[in-house]
Amino acid sequence: MENTELQSVENDERTRIMLDATPMACSIWDANGVMLDCNLEALKIMGLSEKSDYIEHFYDLNPEYQPDGKSTREKVTTLIKQTFDTGYERFEWMYRTASGEPLPVETTLVRVSWKGSWHIAAYSRDLREIKAKEAEAKEAEDRMRIMLDTMPFATYFHNEDGRLSDCNQRAVTFFGCKDKLELLAKFHSLSPEYQRNGKRSKEQAYEEIRKAFSNGKNVFFWDHLRVDGTPLPTEITLLRVQWKNGYRVVAYARDLSALTETRDNLARIMAIVDGSPVMSIYLGAQGNIAYMNPAVSAVSGWSIEELSAHGLQLMFSADNWQQLNQEYIAKARKNRDAHFEVRMNIVTKNGESRELLFVVFSVHQHSGVALLGRDITELKMNEK
Repeated sequence: MENTELQSVENDERTRIMLDATPMACSIWDANGVMLDCNLEALKIMGLSEKSDYIEHFYDLNPEYQPDGKSTREKVTTLIKQTFDTGYERFEWMYRTASGEPLPVETTLVRVSWKGSWHIAAYSRDLREIKAKEAEAKEAEDRMRIMLDTMPFATYFHNEDGRLSDCNQRAVTFFGCKDKLELLAKFHSLSPEYQRNGKRSKEQAYEEIRKAFSNGKNVFFWDHLRVDGTPLPTEITLLRVQWKNGYRVVAYARDLSALTETRDNLARIMAIVDGSPVMSIYLGAQGNIAYMNPAVSAVSGWSIEELSAHGLQLMFSADNWQQLNQEYIAKARKNRDAHFEVRMNIVTKNGESRELLFVVFSVHQHSGVALLGRDITELKMNEK
């Protein structure tokens, strides 16, 4: 009998040593929801020195309500009852230490047999450090989200399969969508069926994304559509970035609508100038012939190539060229407001003399000079 009692005491002592050495807060509860015992780690994380303080004031070491809005007392009763039924429960819990500091823990309840009856063993892991790191990560993510959403150009992310995984707020307005969900859902429909090179947009997009994943960067022109169907010419820059355990491609889209409109307007203007019977000549900052329309060759008989190689003096006598160059072109180059009208004869390639009315003026944005010449030979003959 004495040996049995001694062995029981030794077992209880070993159990006590193991319990107190456990690096988790541990406690034992009965079926009525009363705490019977706890280990030293429980006292440590609570900022207590006596077990009686923890056991007798357990509910004082909890907020009245848990983060989910449920009463702490009611939830303790419910969880203990559930554990007696299921044998195992795991959940997050919020304590309050003796100093009033919030103490988030992960608690595991296990149904155990102790001294001839069923009890609940509670094991709680301190989550303060983990929660602090999570809060830091969330704060960093929030900062990055703010920076991303306030960037002045549309930005979005592609997975390796080409799917859109995220975007900034600028991308939403860029494509005319009402929110990010609409953009993510409709992104692949925001391109025409074919790109300008004749390839299907879906196939071309996948090819461009694969290039970015392979090379790290890819810049190209892309025809998009706004959600209302309006054409949206863009320059796309794709960059491969590391993301968690893999890679993503981040896309930066630049609206080229204004540039395209300017280019189209310029093309229309050039078409008008090229088709005009008025000679149009533009001299660059160094006096070089930067542009001549076909009318120059049609009136003078000299080819564009010949005039480009030997200069405008091919069309003039030495005296006329000196006068035009020094009195008008040179002055127009120095005076941005200069504007001259002068009548002067040219000599065609076959030696014929023709009278032209020249308008000479400064193109000050580019330090150049423009000459517009109209053949008035027949007009003068009719007047005579």
